[in-house]
Amino acid sequence: MTVVPGDRSGFGQMCRKGVEVDFASLNAATLWTIFESKACYGGALAYAVLSRARKLGCSCSVSLERTKGARTKQKHDWLEWCSRFCNDVWARNVAFQVVSERCSFQQRLSACWSVRTPYSYPAICSTEFGLTHHAVARIAALAVHADTSDLLDQVVFCASDERRDIIPHIWSALKDNFICSRSWVPSFQFTFGDEVPLISPSASLSDEIPTVLIAETWSRILLHVGQIFSSSHCSISDQQTVWNGCVCNDSFQIPVHERVVTMWVFLLWSSNPLPIFLSHKLSRPPLVVDSNDASSLICNVEMRLKVLQGLRSKRMLSKTEFMNKRQCIINSL
Repeated sequence: MTVVPGDRSGFGQMCRKGVEVDFASLNAATLWTIFESKACYGGALAYAVLSRARKLGCSCSVSLERTKGARTKQKHDWLEWCSRFCNDVWARNVAFQVVSERCSFQQRLSACWSVRTPYSYPAICSTEFGLTHHAVARIAALAVHADTSDLLDQVVFCASDERRDIIPHIWSALKDNFICSRSWVPSFQFTFGDEVPLISPSASLSDEIPTVLIAETWSRILLHVGQIFSSSHCSISDQQTVWNGCVCNDSFQIPVHERVVTMWVFLLWSSNPLPIFLSHKLSRPPLVVDSNDASSLICNVEMRLKVLQGLRSKRMLSKTEFMNKRQCIINSL
């Protein structure tokens, strides 16, 4: 029999009976229940997970606190850190690996992972877009939509630490909840040339689209548009200059049949705030504005600070993450 833990005392009894625990179905709170269960060797599991989480920015001490007040605060810090999707999935995955691989848990806890693990794949670019312009635009729109930009930002910053292994889980979440969901209808229109206005990201994609193709498409979008943002032409507000000097420049190696959608993505990203880590990866300010229009820049910064404060009030960001992002926004002035 496979169970998901409930209260601490009941779960302790289950451990003694050798019940199998599905770590894929846990959340931060129920995983903490295991940490506090002596019958499950929870203290050792807590140390194994928390000591690694500490290196990723979790403010929890690595061993369970002894006093009630300190333990309560420690749990609060843990739940706050795990409020981000990448941290929650990473923590459950690490806990599952520890229980499965260490012989010290064999007589105390039996673990399983009921959800099919997404295939891991290298963050490389495909040789061409394997999707329609509309599909490429829909994937690019993830970066500027309030409900998706944070998840996409997690794809970017997790690639630089040990959470890179759970990036396929993030892409699966983006695919199921947004890219292939009919309820997500991003609507952006741009006027440039004859073909750009015809591109629309509003239609959902088929559930059968491979997640790896979505990730590869994203990598290729970054390759093309990243070159444009890092170019000296990007500082010029004239769209025709960007088109001629970057998109159609042979040195940028953007295939002819990909130039229109690349221009569409540039227009989208250059006219909307982007998540912090993606902005840094593109080596550009969060929003491209006229250098003489200081009031527009200030309004944009104020708007982003309000959004950030809203995320903090909803406990979607830890205090450390909030302060770091806040400083980055202020530095963009």
